[in-house]
Amino acid sequence: QILDVGWDESGNRIFQPIIHLELLNGKIWIQENVTDIDLGKVLLEWGVEPSDIVLGLHSRSLRRFSEYAIE
Repeated sequence: QILDVGWDESGNRIFQPIIHLELLNGKIWIQENVTDIDLGKVLLEWGVEPSDIVLGLHSRSLRRFSEYAIE
């Protein structure tokens, strides 16, 4: 997990996940990604099989339209 942590100019606490990957049942779940990097594509380039990647940041009903695992 990569976080943006600190304080803003108004004194409010910042705690925002930038990237959150989770290993669940032998698969890599992309839970959060607020970058312009296509993490699924990066994982594929690193040799991870599409069936081992889950876009957890999308609902199950939307995941079925991706090239990755549903769960």
